[in-house]
Amino acid sequence: MRVLSLHFIYIALLFFGSHPVSANDEHGRAVTACIIDLPYWSHVKGDRSKGIYPDLYRALFKQMGIERYHIVALHYAKLINMIENGKCDMSATLVPANLRHIQLGHHYWTIQTGIVALAKNTAVNQQLQQHDLTGLSIGVLDKVRLGELLPDIDSMKTKSTRKIPEQMRLLASETVDAIAGDLDIIQVLAKAQGLALGPSWILEDLPLYFVMSKNSAYFHHFDEFNAQWQQLEVSGYLSERVLWHLAK
Repeated sequence: MRVLSLHFIYIALLFFGSHPVSANDEHGRAVTACIIDLPYWSHVKGDRSKGIYPDLYRALFKQMGIERYHIVALHYAKLINMIENGKCDMSATLVPANLRHIQLGHHYWTIQTGIVALAKNTAVNQQLQQHDLTGLSIGVLDKVRLGELLPDIDSMKTKSTRKIPEQMRLLASETVDAIAGDLDIIQVLAKAQGLALGPSWILEDLPLYFVMSKNSAYFHHFDEFNAQWQQLEVSGYLSERVLWHLAK
């Protein structure tokens, strides 16, 4: 109820809050927000965009009175390059260290990658708590990425899937002993399906930040953009959008 009430407060702010940035105050140049094309978080096809990030940017731009904007989906390496050179004005993403032309803003979310099993599988959970995967079958989405966190992954039994719901079906049917991936998404889907999960073995925390290019024509508005992005979190709107999309 607290998240929902905060969500309504934020909607009120959209209509009655201040609009510090004019839609055309940078010589008519539209604002460009770049996002990573990821399940649940963002997907752009032509002029249509959907997911967590498009929802957040639309709310941000409406609050700031910006009518002309583009939302562009890119691979991570290209996204970072385009923010560095100013072709993207802003993003919300994982940021490599020591980038000269990217201004770090508000830390708004942390993606946790980990391994989890059904709560009823006591023996499996004991192994996971000991960080021991010997003899276990693990459902994975991205074996290459997981291999960076678990160097001995080639010696394990893994079953690859294309989507997280497929992982959940493997876990629910006990086709695999555990699954690895984004723990927020896994936990939301497990709750929706009535599956009780055991303790998670957290492999990695990835902090996400709002960022702007120092080469952006809008960079002198950084403090205003950053404050409004922070308001998305404080109001509860950000977490409401995240949980709504993850539950789909």
